[in-house]
Amino acid sequence: MIALALAREAVEAGIAFRALVADCLYGEDLDLRADLQQLGCGYVLALRPSHAWWHRVDQPGSVEELARSHPWQAKAPGDWVPILWRFRDGHRDTWWALEAEGGPCGVDQAERLIIVTTDPATLPELTTWYLVTNLPAPGSCRAEEDSGHVTDLAAVVHL
Repeated sequence: MIALALAREAVEAGIAFRALVADCLYGEDLDLRADLQQLGCGYVLALRPSHAWWHRVDQPGSVEELARSHPWQAKAPGDWVPILWRFRDGHRDTWWALEAEGGPCGVDQAERLIIVTTDPATLPELTTWYLVTNLPAPGSCRAEEDSGHVTDLAAVVHL
């Protein structure tokens, strides 16, 4: 796999990098994620909306279901956090991010699940991203163990 080979070469050559960033082809590959963890590499990888895990019938079982279970309204955004995007042409736009807890992912787990969208109310297919990262969140139990890689929500989204 190209991504893993490049990560290995960078680590062996002593080339520092914050995180490997890739699309859902790589994000869905559990072996790749385990190999990157073993190498000590940070990553931010996309997941398909249908990415699922074992769950109770009454609980969300996919990343999209998890996103839909967190209501959003303009006056009451709930757990959704505004993220300001600055584009090359100078315009700015506000997207929304959610640090989700579901399945094997959570702030204090080995991996975090982050959902980013232009519209949390409708989750448009083309502008909604489902991300998994092993970069620890500030204030988490993992942040104490790995303080050199702590990455807040906005920084993960921008990666």
